[in-house]
Amino acid sequence: DPTQRRTLALLAGYVLLFTLAMSLFPKQFNRYLVPVFPALDVLAAVGLWGTASATRNTQNVVFAHTARLVPIAAGLLAIANAFWWHPYHIVAFNQVLGGAQAGARTFLIGWGEGLGEVADWLNAQPDITGVTVASPMVNTLQPYLRYGALAVAPYGDDLPATTGYVVVYVRDVQRQSLSPALREYAQHRTPLYTVRLHGEPHAWVYQVPPPMQQRQNAAFGAADPIKLAGYTVGDALLRSSGLLSVTLQWQATAPQVTDYTLFLHLLDSSGAYVTQIDVPPAGPHTPSSIWQPQRFYTWMHPLPVPADLPAGEYWLALGLYDAATFARLPVDVAPPPDAPDAGGNALLLPVRIP
Repeated sequence: DPTQRRTLALLAGYVLLFTLAMSLFPKQFNRYLVPVFPALDVLAAVGLWGTASATRNTQNVVFAHTARLVPIAAGLLAIANAFWWHPYHIVAFNQVLGGAQAGARTFLIGWGEGLGEVADWLNAQPDITGVTVASPMVNTLQPYLRYGALAVAPYGDDLPATTGYVVVYVRDVQRQSLSPALREYAQHRTPLYTVRLHGEPHAWVYQVPPPMQQRQNAAFGAADPIKLAGYTVGDALLRSSGLLSVTLQWQATAPQVTDYTLFLHLLDSSGAYVTQIDVPPAGPHTPSSIWQPQRFYTWMHPLPVPADLPAGEYWLALGLYDAATFARLPVDVAPPPDAPDAGGNALLLPVRIP
């Protein structure tokens, strides 16, 4: 029927022109194309009906049998495709045209999908109830967090002092709407966890380690080293309890297969031995063989010293060794010129005892 064909041609033209017009705007949401779907549904229905009608009019038995299977196969593929995109159908894009990756390059995405997976990972962290999570998606993220965990929205250039994790979401990256504090993590830090939906990253989780008194960048080990990121020396209990608190912050750059031991020696200005401890670097319950790459591990080591230790300049000599062989890991920081000899492969840090 020429009239019907003309109507179908107009519908097809409407779909193409509307899609082209929406593609010209700088702000592109996939929901802006919703008005064309009724027309597409009509065109698809006509195509399926035409295929079914052809089976009744043809004299070719093989063609008729094959054509009869086309609508059934198309329906089954559509159902399977719906399950493929489950549970986030909003991230579904035509696989023939590039799928989720092409959709993310073409449209603005990110409506909260993937934050459930972010919360699942955060809820499994042992320290999640003792810190806060900084994210602009507070209203969407908070309901997924377990009891005692708190998400906060960062404002300004600094994160709240209690921040332990930062969540950066794809929506804010695409729109370039990250606060300065979150932008620092998105551009210069390595995430601990990334949520990918059909291969496309939607959320990144970063750890915010507690601040240390002194920043450090010493690497122990030649291959896949363990880094000392910072340290804090506290003397509040020195005179009353004979304890010097030494807090060390470690970071593994890759999975470790060995449970290394930390040696921590206190030497006087001449290099004479004062005291020492040999302990796991991140506490007794977190051996280095289970460290997650890029995660920071912070632990306070009480170093026993004489309560009447004379005031003055001292040195902390520290390093890592394999308890099975007693071989120390090499360190990439050379000792200061005035530092005493600590036996090699040791990081020497000046300490003043009041």
